Amino acid sequence: QPSTIALVLDQQNVVGDRVALPIVATDPEAGTVRYSTDWGNIGETLPAGLAIDPLTGLVTGIVVPDALNLSPYTVIVTVIDDHGLQTSIAFTWTIEPQAQVTDVPATVVPTDIVPEGTQEVTLTEIAPTTTPEMSEVTPEATAQVEAR
Repeated sequence: QPSTIALVLDQQNVVGDRVALPIVATDPEAGTVRYSTDWGNIGETLPAGLAIDPLTGLVTGIVVPDALNLSPYTVIVTVIDDHGLQTSIAFTWTIEPQAQVTDVPATVVPTDIVPEGTQEVTLTEIAPTTTPEMSEVTPEATAQVEAR
């Protein structure tokens, strides 16, 4: 009897993502299985930068910019048991470019400055609002205060 492979949902990653995706197969005769994503004349079906461990089925790596060239991928995983019986599954793997973050200057307005001789200053930072494309932007500001 051929091995069975657990369902793998379609995947989506961004260039630069670190990937660790387990592919799980079970041999009904409790034998060992080997994993492959290289389909002979078709070639490697994983996105560039990723590889599958033939003994464990773990797909790992870092998605590289070249992976954008052929996205979306139809990944075909083939499992071969000790008796040469094969089972394959396919899923789609989409690679997206990294979001472009542009430098947008923030305006810092000093407020509530206390009289001379102390070093307390309250700064109010007016930063640009984020958009879905810039949802992870973290504005940073640095201020130097010199008391005289």
